Amino acid sequence: MFSANYAVLKLLFWILLGIFSAYFIPFPKIFVFISLLCFILNLVIILFLKRKPTILKQKWSSALVFFNSFYIGFILTTCQWNHPFSDIDSPEWKEQREYKAQIVDLPQVRERSVKFIVKTLDQLVLLYVAKDSNALQLQYGDQIQFTGQLQQISPPQNPMGFDYRKYMKQRGVELTLYLPTGKWEKIGTNQGSWIKRESIKTQQKLTQILQNSSLSKDQFSIAAAILLGFDDTMEPELKTKYSNAGVSHILCVSGLHVGIIFAIVNYLLFPLQHSKRGKLIRTIILFIVIWVYASITGLSPSVMRSATMFSFVLLGKVTVRKTNVFQSLYTSLFFLLISNPLLIFDLGFQLSYLAVFSIVIFQKPIHSIWSPKTYLGNYFWDLATVSVAAQILTSPISIFYFHQFPNYFLLGNLSVIFLSFCVMVNGIIVLAFSFFPWLFRITSFCLEWLIKAMNWIISQIQSLPGAVSHNLHLSLTETILLYILIFLLYFAILKRKKTLLFAFLTCSLVTIFLFNFDFYEIKNKGGQIILFSTSKSSALLFQNGRHGILLSDSITNEQCAEYQYSIKNYAIANHLRMEFVTTKQDHSAPRFFKEGPFIYGGGKTMLVLTDWLPPINYKSKINYILILNPEHPIEKVLDQVDFDCLLLDQSISKKDEKRWMRACKKRNLPVYSVREEGYFCSSLAKNN
Repeated sequence: MFSANYAVLKLLFWILLGIFSAYFIPFPKIFVFISLLCFILNLVIILFLKRKPTILKQKWSSALVFFNSFYIGFILTTCQWNHPFSDIDSPEWKEQREYKAQIVDLPQVRERSVKFIVKTLDQLVLLYVAKDSNALQLQYGDQIQFTGQLQQISPPQNPMGFDYRKYMKQRGVELTLYLPTGKWEKIGTNQGSWIKRESIKTQQKLTQILQNSSLSKDQFSIAAAILLGFDDTMEPELKTKYSNAGVSHILCVSGLHVGIIFAIVNYLLFPLQHSKRGKLIRTIILFIVIWVYASITGLSPSVMRSATMFSFVLLGKVTVRKTNVFQSLYTSLFFLLISNPLLIFDLGFQLSYLAVFSIVIFQKPIHSIWSPKTYLGNYFWDLATVSVAAQILTSPISIFYFHQFPNYFLLGNLSVIFLSFCVMVNGIIVLAFSFFPWLFRITSFCLEWLIKAMNWIISQIQSLPGAVSHNLHLSLTETILLYILIFLLYFAILKRKKTLLFAFLTCSLVTIFLFNFDFYEIKNKGGQIILFSTSKSSALLFQNGRHGILLSDSITNEQCAEYQYSIKNYAIANHLRMEFVTTKQDHSAPRFFKEGPFIYGGGKTMLVLTDWLPPINYKSKINYILILNPEHPIEKVLDQVDFDCLLLDQSISKKDEKRWMRACKKRNLPVYSVREEGYFCSSLAKNN
């Protein structure tokens, strides 16, 4: 059973406790030094107790080992997350200065810039270089010299927006800089890790082979993602189709892909099985092949998990020990967290382990419900039970992050898993025999039609009515409660104990109460105004309970890109029934009224300056003025309108924004810049 008495599981528990403590609790930095001293002291005591073992001393030794596991998790996480030895707050980082840096990651080409991570003076920096011919030639391991003023990565600019600062901090990056053309120069090359440099070169060569085949752009992006973990060229619409069909996991190199490579190489090396030395050689070759493939595909968390697990399976065979799947999972998780404790907060890492745990725990009980009599029936039943089992533990966290659920995930997996296996095998043949022109053409043709068939099936599934349940919301507490409910129900059925069933029912009532309380709290929420930070559009939300009116110049529905990126998460979390109104449109609704530039909503009055206004011949009292058209005469507006705060939308230029800010500060009038301070919310009174 997965809760068996594994020593590594006990150590893993204390390491996780140390990781979560360092991540969520803001301890003083001095605490890491105290923990280090306690770790050394415990280690000395353990070594002393081991010299004269007794039952009591053994128990004390075990307790100290667990405490040291906690300290290991705490110290490693603190060193990466809070950077106690870092000078990130030093004034030197806030000054204009010259830097020499080395590119430590594969550059990513964007619309107007090239993005990559560089290391300078023991600090990782997220660098954006203006896109030109020189920038496009930069590679991993190159050294560059530049002058600039580093800045900390900005926090979320919208409520419940994606926290890119936190995401990058988990990867050890807190500083960023944009370099225009001519502000940098390349001063060296081939300075990075030889292994990583060769892995990237190999991936690029293999990618070039696929590009030279008969595949179209979409087909190439699918093949490159499945075979090499390279998805930079994949269109968002294509990713969305696979996600809506519930099979996006086949686009990520994971245990399935590593398993196929393992099976193919293991089969080819079968003749070495007949001697002891041959077995050792086969194990070494398999180990090297697995990690070379993992390196070529970018060492994603799911690949590292599967590669580490296969490594322990191979190690068990060499030492002639029978490895338990749970022990392999716990051990691989233990070593990966020791190498990088912040992996536990990576979504890919979480989904990978949850999927495997879910399959191992739930697949057999589900499979035992029915026993097909035919080989074909058994194949599809195995595939169906694995798909359903994997969804049990991955669905709550997927809903928590993505707010949707693919209703036809079973149909999608039954339809394309075998095809994806064929794509994988055929793609390996294409790459392996590319130097035979006639074989390359034949296998490329087969690969093209396999991917074409897979894309067609995916398109049909995701276009079915009700293919995806959208706008689902789970809070962190509700997500944790769902996992507790799943395991309570599982154990109640497995152990047939009334106490577990009672606990399940009690937890269900608590979960239902929280869901209803959440709805009740939002429904009775008072009116408020939120001005979102959107670069290309204006977005002003008037919220009254669960009813929201979004006033915008270009966002007209939920499918607009700006809505999806900046507003969607907030709307889902607050269960809003959204109504869209243009800035030039008059509108009337409960507790909302708009006529021309004047608006009443969220309990406030507002003047929205878009087009030119007729002369105002009286001193008006307004809560807020929103500037969408900065060409209005500043002096006239400030003289004739009495307001509590002037709001500057991010859609106006920086030059116009500065003009209005100077005019307001000259008169000592309150002004709020969304570009500088992030979203504005009337209920938070951020202008105060």
